Amino acid sequence: MRKKYEIDLSLPKAVFVGNGIHRAYPVNAVSWSNLLEQLRDSDEVRELMPRIQNVNLGNPLKPFPFAFEELINNGDTINEQCIKILKTEIRRIFMAQIENGLNAFNHFHTRIMNSNVEDVITSNYDYGFEISVWNDFLENTARKRKASLNNLEKTKSIFRGYKIPKDKSSIRVWHMHGELIDSRNNDNSTTEFPEQSILIG
Repeated sequence: MRKKYEIDLSLPKAVFVGNGIHRAYPVNAVSWSNLLEQLRDSDEVRELMPRIQNVNLGNPLKPFPFAFEELINNGDTINEQCIKILKTEIRRIFMAQIENGLNAFNHFHTRIMNSNVEDVITSNYDYGFEISVWNDFLENTARKRKASLNNLEKTKSIFRGYKIPKDKSSIRVWHMHGELIDSRNNDNSTTEFPEQSILIG
C-alpha cells in the first residue's frame, strides 16, 4: 500500500522568482533581449567595445547568459572598466524604468509579499518586491541599510537580502544574483561601485 505524505503547513515557506514575474505582466517590461540590445547600443559601451555591434541578438534560441558572453567575448579586450560600464548601464536601464513608474512592480509582487511565505529568493536585480509593500524603499537609504540582512558582502550574494516588515511579521527578500544599488559602503572606484554585485554571464 502506498504511503501518503502530507505537507506540513507549519513549516517555513519560500518562493523562487525570476524575470518571469515581470514578463507575466508585460506592461513596458524590460526583457533580457531588450536589455542586451540597450547594452549593445549604449554609446559608452560601444566606445570601449567597438566590436560589440557585430553580435547578433536576434536568435530567440540563444539564452541570455550565452548572448551576454558573446557580447563580452567579441574580440575586444575586456577589463574591469568594461565590466563596470556594463553593470552601471544595467542599473541605468532598470532605474530609468523604476523612476518612470514603468513596471517597477505589479500585482504579482504584491500578492507574493502579502502571502504567507517567509522568504522570496529572486534572481532579479530590481526591487519590485520591496517597492510593492514599501513605497520609499529606494529613497530611504538609512532604512534600507537597516533592513539589509548582511552589510558585508560586496561581490558575492549568498546572504544578500532585506527583511521587509509586514503587519505583524516580516518577509525576507534575497537577491541571489546581486542588486542594482548595493546598500553597503563602496568607495566608487574601479574595483568598488554600487552595481558591483550584479551577476551577469
